[in-house]
Amino acid sequence: MTKPIDALIEHPLHGVQLIPNNSQNTQALKKLTNVPFSLPVNCQLDKQIVKPPANPPIWTLTDQGERYSTYMALHKQQNTIRLHIDCEGTGTFTYHPNELEVNWQTAGTGFDHYLQSMGIAVWLETQGIPCLHANTLTYQNKAYLVIAPSRTGKSTLTTQLLGQDLKLMTDDMAALHPQSNGQYLVYPSWPKVRLWPDSAKSLLGPKFAYTQASSNDKAVNVINTEITSNKHNHLANALAGTVHKPVHQKFAKHELDLSNSSSKNWGDTPAKLSGIYFLNRQQHSNTLCDIQKINPSQALMLLIQNSILANAYSALGLERSRVTQLANILNKIPSFSINYQSGLDCLPDVANNVKQHIHAL
Repeated sequence: MTKPIDALIEHPLHGVQLIPNNSQNTQALKKLTNVPFSLPVNCQLDKQIVKPPANPPIWTLTDQGERYSTYMALHKQQNTIRLHIDCEGTGTFTYHPNELEVNWQTAGTGFDHYLQSMGIAVWLETQGIPCLHANTLTYQNKAYLVIAPSRTGKSTLTTQLLGQDLKLMTDDMAALHPQSNGQYLVYPSWPKVRLWPDSAKSLLGPKFAYTQASSNDKAVNVINTEITSNKHNHLANALAGTVHKPVHQKFAKHELDLSNSSSKNWGDTPAKLSGIYFLNRQQHSNTLCDIQKINPSQALMLLIQNSILANAYSALGLERSRVTQLANILNKIPSFSINYQSGLDCLPDVANNVKQHIHAL
């Protein structure tokens, strides 16, 4: 078994315990983790380019930007589903009835980056667990979703809220696990959050800096405790000592590993879903932050727009049952729109308003 999987099984992912399919301790791993699913994983890394499946795809997604090109495709054959990804990393996730097979090219971004969102979402959705493009914060053992499209400040605001005594539990995706009592639980993902450098510097102050360290024979960066630590900057104190590395080799965006931070700002236990917040960042607004309740029908459209698998649900035959399940969630869980002024300098006050609203729920 390859080293990447050995490292990944240390932390269950969205309620799923990943188990190497040749592990001698499979039963022991199941007993050690309190999560609803265990999934054997067979991982194969190859120096050669991993080609897409030969049969035609049932769904494709392409996204082209100035610095990136993304292609994703789903292929289905009898009881097997394959997700092929060609981006900064290239490879295929193959979903058998009782096993996940990973075939990944060694050059480029590793499969774990894609597994923690799209990769695990395909499998969870086929198990009846809806997955949303959302960050999850916890406060007093309750979970709150923060939802917004990519590149609109979702991770920046949720990171700012870590200085308000909230904890981050998932970044970029949330899986909603239904319970027999009608409630929904959110389980932690891996303890990571991704930020652009300008956001990081704004959040941590003008003296934000990194020092070099070594981890697993690779150079990594650590947020300098002495430079960032300041009694007036609670967020800097919370993130001091956090390891970070580039998300992709060509991107400036960085991934912070919150498991190494000096204070407890990661929610590592499942929590009951208690509120859903949709971000509406405005360039020109007369109000710094206005939080309004929205009705379930409006919230349903927003959830559909912010699903982690985009429009792949029809191709997978899941669309009707999934919409019904999302509607049931919204009939139980209150939803709100956070209308707030754009600008990094506004974030501390916006975060304070959000914290007060969550505290009052």
